[in-house]
Amino acid sequence: GNDGVGEVDKTAVKLGVGVEGGFQSDQDKYDVISTHSIVVIGKIGDGKAQVLAEMAYDGASKKSFPMAVSQSADAIIHHAGLAVKQDLSAWELDDEPKPVSKYA
Repeated sequence: GNDGVGEVDKTAVKLGVGVEGGFQSDQDKYDVISTHSIVVIGKIGDGKAQVLAEMAYDGASKKSFPMAVSQSADAIIHHAGLAVKQDLSAWELDDEPKPVSKYA
């Protein structure tokens, strides 16, 4: 290895995750690869559920499904709203001082 020579020092100087000067969020640390499939599930003779068919669902295969199936799949995939994603991707300690407890 290069023993850290030439690496940028990434020490956090602020209590926060995913914000400037804070700790890295998980999104910054890893490459996340998501795949989706359309699955048909049915019951077999003894009443247990079994996968009957599975097809990849991506930009290329999307057009091969009926519009209602594509719209339903897209709605499920994109269900998490923007506000939820922003809340999970960045957290920062409030600047306002916290009151000191009389029990401290």
